[in-house]
Amino acid sequence: MKKRVNIVANGKLRNLLSIKESPKGDVYIRLKSGRQVGIPPNEIKISEHRYSIHVSPRSANYTTLKRTLQLEGGQSSTGCALTDAVKCNNGFSPIFSHRTTDLSGSDYDVKNDNTDSILLKSFDPEKEGLVFTIFVGNPEENFLKQSDNAIIAKFNTKNFQFIICYCFIRFSQNLPIPFSLPFAWTMDSITFDPETFNKQSSIYGAHEKMSGDAPQECIKYFCSSKDFLMINLLETHKELSTNVEIKNFFQHMINKISPVPSIHIPC
Repeated sequence: MKKRVNIVANGKLRNLLSIKESPKGDVYIRLKSGRQVGIPPNEIKISEHRYSIHVSPRSANYTTLKRTLQLEGGQSSTGCALTDAVKCNNGFSPIFSHRTTDLSGSDYDVKNDNTDSILLKSFDPEKEGLVFTIFVGNPEENFLKQSDNAIIAKFNTKNFQFIICYCFIRFSQNLPIPFSLPFAWTMDSITFDPETFNKQSSIYGAHEKMSGDAPQECIKYFCSSKDFLMINLLETHKELSTNVEIKNFFQHMINKISPVPSIHIPC
């Protein structure tokens, strides 16, 4: 199975995700996360940013979620998380959240072939930005058909169900600058090995992080991720701006967004 997730941005079809299912059932999601890590002249080009969701046959309860970021020149980094959402029919777990760039680069071009695709609602990067979170769960598990806080898209593979929650973020007033930037930001799902902790409360918290959530809790998670990604964008705009009034406006917007609670597990 091959599939793409596309969107029309400023009247042009752009590719956000490429999905491929392996013969043994693992799923690979390639995220078009941007062209580079860092700012010129110290930037490093991104070769591939992907997430793999593994069947994990050796575990009765857990599915492995892995992130791989490969950079030009051979540098790479990985991260892993575990979830019981799929095998225990225990709701859904986030894989990652992402705020896109302005999608103007050639790396977002869509290949002209017959690959099946999911088309998200269109938007104008000059006036708004796109944020989304992908969740995974069991194919038989039910998710919300609609929500006041997110637009919802879904697709299934043999072993997994994937939920895309997305929305568009905007400034509270019109400004003489484009909303979206050439810079993206991604938040990965993180879990911790409970055996690394001593306190019972910490062990419990680590287990909770590996548990799936009900659809309503997933929407709450998406809203918190959206706020974090919005703050990150506003801080970037503020740093780049040379206009004092606009800098103050961005700080005012940042102050209006409720603080996003951090994850803290005491050792």
